[in-house]
Amino acid sequence: MISTMDQPTSGRVHVDGKNIQQIKPLSLFRAKHIGFVFQFHHLLPHLTLQENVEIPMVVIERSKKTRSSKAEYLLEKVGLYEKRHAFANRISGGERQRTAIARSLANNPELILADEPTGNVDTHTGLEIMTFMIDHCREHATTLLVATHNHEIAQLTERIIYLKNGQLE
Repeated sequence: MISTMDQPTSGRVHVDGKNIQQIKPLSLFRAKHIGFVFQFHHLLPHLTLQENVEIPMVVIERSKKTRSSKAEYLLEKVGLYEKRHAFANRISGGERQRTAIARSLANNPELILADEPTGNVDTHTGLEIMTFMIDHCREHATTLLVATHNHEIAQLTERIIYLKNGQLE
């Protein structure tokens, strides 16, 4: 619900004090305020890594120069600067996930929702990526909400909430 991708069947959902049912258009709100790292990267295969990272910035009408510069910076931070012109369908699953992480940071959102953000990378790379994401979020006062089964990744966060069968433990 907090992602604003689904509407409640009853009750209300507030994100940053705003009732999501009263926000129009939700797609613009989402692009400005929420970054997503899906379990499966959802990159557009016919675009380059750089173009995929630039997509959220197009929605909020950033200049081409700003988009390019920011995408290059983020791809460098996730170790993919040299592959920025590669097409998303020509790289490994781990590289796709790192590109998705860079894309989630593009608009400096206040909230990043990450579903198993390191699921497709090796342990060392996963820890590097999470450290980068956490540092980035601290620097930009961004809330990072991570869903993970990886205890090492969870231990990097400031707060851990355990769910079992949909209930808080």
